[in-house]
Amino acid sequence: MQDLDSETFEVIVVDNAEEPLLQSLRPAGVIYVHEPKGWSYAARNAGVRHAHADLLAFTDADCLPSPNWLSNGLRALHGLPGVDLIGGAVKVVAKQRSLAAVYDQCFGIPQHAYFKQFGCFATANLIVRRRVWESLGGFNAKLESGGDFNFCRRARRAGFTLEYRPDVEVSHPARDTIAELVAKTKRVARGNIEDSFRNQHKTRRAAWFAALKTFRPRFVDWYFVLAGGRGSEAVGGWTRPAVLILRIYLHYVRALAICTALHRSIALHGWPAR
Repeated sequence: MQDLDSETFEVIVVDNAEEPLLQSLRPAGVIYVHEPKGWSYAARNAGVRHAHADLLAFTDADCLPSPNWLSNGLRALHGLPGVDLIGGAVKVVAKQRSLAAVYDQCFGIPQHAYFKQFGCFATANLIVRRRVWESLGGFNAKLESGGDFNFCRRARRAGFTLEYRPDVEVSHPARDTIAELVAKTKRVARGNIEDSFRNQHKTRRAAWFAALKTFRPRFVDWYFVLAGGRGSEAVGGWTRPAVLILRIYLHYVRALAICTALHRSIALHGWPAR
C-alpha cells in the first residue's frame, strides 16, 4: 500500500515464466503482463511498454516498498528538476537468523555503496524519468544480470544525472541458504562477463587481467563486518568470523565463475581487437 491516492499511479506486474498465470490467480487491481522471452530486463522493458506515466518506478517481485516510497520519490524528482534517475535504499530483512541471512543483511543490495563506487543502482529500487528510458532504448534485454548497472552507466554517458535518496526505501527478504547466495554470485558473474568484460575490455589481455583482479580480496568489505557498518549490526558472537569466512568463500566463487565464463565466451565468440 502507498500513501498516494491509488488513482494517481498504476501497478504493472510482469510475469517472466514460460506459461502465463491462470486468470483466476492473477493479482487484482494491477495490469498483468506476460513476457516469457528473455531475462528480467526483457520483462522490465515489457512492463514499461504498457505504462502510461512519465515517471517509472522499478522494484522486484519479492520487495515490499515502504508506504511513502512513491510519494518520497515523486517529491524528490519534483524538487530536483536536474535529476533524472533516483536510487533508493534497499533494506534487507531476515525472517530467520541463518548464516546466509545475516550475510545478506551485510552485503545484499548496498545501494549507497553502489552509487559511491560505481555510480549505479539496482532495479530493486530505481525511479526513472520516462524520457531517460526512451532515450536509451530501455534495458539491455540480452543480459541475465547487471542490466541495471548497464542502464545507469549508459544514462551517465548520455548526460543524465543520478541521485541516491535513503528515504525512498523498499524492503528485500534476505536469502536463507548458502546455496542461494552461491547461485546469485554465479549469476552476477555471468552478467559481468556479458556486460562489463565484453563491452569495456576489448582485448583478451585486458579482459583476462580484469578477471584475474577479481581474485584480489576486498578488505574494505571485511571492515563493514568488523566495524558494524552496512547492515552488519546483525552480526555478533560466532556469526562474525563465520560471515567473514563466507565472504572469502563467495569472493572466490565469483572470481572462478568470472574466469570460467570469460573462457567460454572467448571460445564461442572470440574477442575483437581494439
